[in-house]
Amino acid sequence: MENGRATAPEPRAAPGELETVRQLINSRSIQRGTDELTSIDALAAWLHNHDFNVDTTSLTDDSLQLFLRIREGLRALVMVNSGELPEKTALRAMESVAQRLGLIPVATPSMTIRRIIRGSGAAWPFAATEIR
Repeated sequence: MENGRATAPEPRAAPGELETVRQLINSRSIQRGTDELTSIDALAAWLHNHDFNVDTTSLTDDSLQLFLRIREGLRALVMVNSGELPEKTALRAMESVAQRLGLIPVATPSMTIRRIIRGSGAAWPFAATEIR
């Protein structure tokens, strides 16, 4: 307890490269109303701090919006995997981004993603992770 208030337990790290995915999803806290990725500079810092080999000087607002759509799509996938109803808007946005980046999402009729296969030129190391 901190100042008479219960504190949330520290989340467990995810295995391997999924830890980067977990940290990306948690860069926005819906409960607290906070978001670490509110600007191009914040995105550049996040990418640098997570060892992405990206020329951050070439990031644009479009880059930020793409990254945010990926994050929210991943959040939707995690929620589906937890038994929640799919957030179809976020999943469709992520599918659109994946196609733009040369990734191929393989989806079931219920809108859950079974796997994402790395496409040519994909710069996202976690994109090859199979999600069930």
